[in-house]
This record gives sequence, structure tokens and C-alpha cells, in this order.
Amino acid sequence: MIISSFRWRLPVPFVVDPACRVLAAERGISERLLSLLARRGVTSAAELAAFLAPPEEGCYDPSLLPDAAPALARVARAQAHGERVLVYGDFDADGLTGLSILVIALRAIGLDAAPYVPERLGDGHGLSLRAIDRAVDEGRTLIVTADCGTSSGPEIEVARGRGVDVLVTDHHHAATWPAAAVAVVNPQRADSEYPERHLTGAGVAWKVAHLLLRELGDGSGVSTTGGVATLPQAVQDLADLAVIGTVADVAPLLGENRVIARIGMERLRSGARPGLAALVERAGLDRDRLNTDDIGFGIAPRLNAAGRTGEAARAGRLQIGRAHV
Repeated sequence: MIISSFRWRLPVPFVVDPACRVLAAERGISERLLSLLARRGVTSAAELAAFLAPPEEGCYDPSLLPDAAPALARVARAQAHGERVLVYGDFDADGLTGLSILVIALRAIGLDAAPYVPERLGDGHGLSLRAIDRAVDEGRTLIVTADCGTSSGPEIEVARGRGVDVLVTDHHHAATWPAAAVAVVNPQRADSEYPERHLTGAGVAWKVAHLLLRELGDGSGVSTTGGVATLPQAVQDLADLAVIGTVADVAPLLGENRVIARIGMERLRSGARPGLAALVERAGLDRDRLNTDDIGFGIAPRLNAAGRTGEAARAGRLQIGRAHV
């Protein structure tokens, strides 16, 4: 006879503010659902109101990100002088979607932005010297990273010595960061005051895209209220990519990540991006009923597989679209 050594541990009773219970009753939220929300950190009336509010109300002003100002200034300079840009991502689903977001956003503001998807064996993790060589060969004077770069100090020093600036967008823990970079946009920086510290690489890229499109694009979505940013349609249109990276990196779907998930899932279900629509169909998923499990077990593994078989660049093109390659 096999005797299990496991023991069930029942959750402790949940505690919520009385005002939260009142609001839950007004919104028709059952006690069972309220208990689930409480165990996910929603225990006050303010937190419940934010959870139920329209998604754009939970979106913070991207100018609050660390180094947002120098990042914007450097891209504005590139835009004014017609500089060529290289966007360097990672080869997993989070890095691929972050790269795609930045390429699309930079091209939308008129920049010549080329994607560089590293090879697992040829480039490794982080910014590679091979990518710097390509930037120099093609006359690209700015590299923008997605989901990497915080730990690439030596490589960024090399790039600067060869006349190439590096703008880092990343989300990995950063006790220190490369001083040679023109900007390190990373909410995990020790000095970061950004309200949401749990963004993924794609989430940070989405916020940077919001900043660039708002300030250097057509000017829509400029206003903010109490640190909350309005969302231009062009930014909402990129949320389908951001939600894939967010779910793939197993980020908690609370706060701004939940904003990304709510907007991104609606966009993903619309099938507006042909490459992703084809991937959903090939995976045998019901597009009209897509959920985050479908991303985690159907979409993201297929993008990750491309990076493991040396075909990550094809996965990037799938997301960016033929018209943008």
C-alpha cells in the first residue's frame, strides 16, 4: 500500500474591508468570487473599484518610467536627423513580442528600424558584439534593446566606442545598470518610482511605445490625469503582442499587467494581426474564445520553440508583419 506523504493545507479565512463587501454586493459579486479576489490581493474598496474599472484607468503615465526623459530625447534626435535604428530583442516569447512592439512603434514615427533577433548559440543572452557589428556595417547609430541589456555593460561600452548609442528597455532585476547606455528604462531599477514593478520585457516595450507614439507620433493620447495615461488607438493595437509576452513570462495579472491582458486579449481575439491569427489557427485554438491559458500552452510555446531551433527571426517576422519587415 502506498501512503501519501502530502497534506492538504486549507487557506486561512480571507479578510476584506467592510466597504469592499458593500461595493461587491452593489456590483453583484458573490462571496465565493470575493474570496478569490481577496486571495489575489484585492481586499479594499479602492482595489476592487480599480479591478472593475475600464482597463485604461489602470494604465500609468509612461513618463514615470526611469530614464523615460533621456530615452525620449534620444529617439527624438534620431527622428529629427533620420538616423537608422537596430532593435535587439531576446529569442523567447517575451523578447520576441517586445522587439516586435518597438519595431512597429519606431517605424510608426518615421524611423528606419530593423529587427535583430539573436541566435541562441551565435549571440547568446544579452546584447551581442555581432549585433553591434551589424549596426556599424549598416550605419545604424542607435540600438534599442527589448527584454535585455541591463547586464550588458561591456558590450554597451564597445558600442559607444564605435559610435553607436544603446537605449535599454528591460525588466530584469537591476541593482546596478550600464552607465554607458543613453537610457536604461527598467522598472526594476533600485531607484525606480514607477508604480508597477512587475512588467515583463514586452510590458516595458509597450509602455515605451506608448511614450514614443504619444510624444513623437500624431499627438493623440497626450493628456494624463493623476498619473493615469490615456491610451491612443495605436498603443491599444500593440497590446496583443504585449499580452503574449506578459503571460509567457508568468507575470501576475494584476495592476498594469491586467490592463495589458484585458486590452490584449480583446485585440488578439479580433484576429487583426495576420501572423498571430494564422498561428492561432494552426494551434487549433478557438479565436473567439481565446484566454490566457491558450497563450501559455498554445501560442507562447510555439514562439519559444522557434528560438530553440534557430528560427527565432521567423517568429519575429510573424508578429511584425510582412509590411513591416
